[in-house]
Amino acid sequence: MTDKPLSIEKHRDQLALAQSAADAVAYGEQIVARQRALRMPEIEPDVLGWAVRELMKSKPDGWRGSAMDLIKATRKMLPRKARRHASFPRDPEAMVTRLKEIAPLLGAVGIDVVRSLPRDVCIQWTPIQ
Repeated sequence: MTDKPLSIEKHRDQLALAQSAADAVAYGEQIVARQRALRMPEIEPDVLGWAVRELMKSKPDGWRGSAMDLIKATRKMLPRKARRHASFPRDPEAMVTRLKEIAPLLGAVGIDVVRSLPRDVCIQWTPIQ
């Protein structure tokens, strides 16, 4: 009779150990997912960032033009409601300022913004594998 209670206790301990291991693995997976999320920039919520990324998908060799040309080109990529979004630049100076703000996000997905003149913008895309 003493073997049975020990056997049940042994199984309970093994079950508890297995559950703890499963919890640890799940927690580790959550940490890894968070770390991956931190490394991957959130470009999608940014209206201009999304529009520039879509523009680069249609122009894989890059894009060059004035800041006003970029406003016109990116507006075409956006749905009507997004065009009126407060963060979307409406003049060349605002475009250049916004590009400076989102340059790190764009750079993280392989899009480099280069300015040769105050209102001239060149965008190059090197897709990141």
